[in-house]
Amino acid sequence: MIMLVTSRAHAEEPDEAVSSAEAEALFKEGKRLMDEGETAKACVKFEASDRLDPLEGAKMNLALCWDKLGKTASAWALYTTIAKTTKKPDRRAAAKQRVKALEEELVRLTLEVPEASEIDGLEITRNDVVVESAQWNQPVPVDPDDYTITARAAGHAEWTKRIKVKAKDKVVAIPKLVKLEEIGPGEGPGPARYRTLSIGLVAGGGGAGGNRVAGCGRGAGGGGGGGLWGGGGGAAWPGVPGSEGPVPTG
Repeated sequence: MIMLVTSRAHAEEPDEAVSSAEAEALFKEGKRLMDEGETAKACVKFEASDRLDPLEGAKMNLALCWDKLGKTASAWALYTTIAKTTKKPDRRAAAKQRVKALEEELVRLTLEVPEASEIDGLEITRNDVVVESAQWNQPVPVDPDDYTITARAAGHAEWTKRIKVKAKDKVVAIPKLVKLEEIGPGEGPGPARYRTLSIGLVAGGGGAGGNRVAGCGRGAGGGGGGGLWGGGGGAAWPGVPGSEGPVPTG
């Protein structure tokens, strides 16, 4: 069992008092929800608390929360950050332990962008979040989840593909976008010419840590108790020259 401290960790300036009070209230609500088994709701509270007043204890509890939800990449990344920044040896050891365990569970998504597809102004998003070009063509850890991959560029028809990433690594090839001027009469507006089908690509799910929360604080420690954790499938372009043709629906 992992014991969690309950005290705050830093002195507050007057102009920080309101945000800190709100963050503390959100944090306490997150602890209550965790104790009641409402892990997903607790994560929302911990995230909001951390945005208002980031403290190491809150981050540790957020990492634990994501861990329990099976959000392996998010938990792994946050544990990694804490292991590098904390000044508490016991907390560093605990974070490193989870980092090592989660590394074996990580699933990775590769957005494969051939040179021919790298047109000027190309933007690729994963669930509406921009994927920087430095992350193209390399495996990136992601949480097991459903994802919508979108590629767009000015003057070109938008391309979208929906996938499921669960227990195995995935590769999504980004095609060269079709210029709007190449769309023939009667074929409809550019973006509408891309038909995307969703299928389940992988079965399975990510595991989560089995840690137990027993009441904690969001600060980095100090005053009142010790502890570690305180304070688918293919897209087809009907009628588009060079596309792969209609995708079977049966």
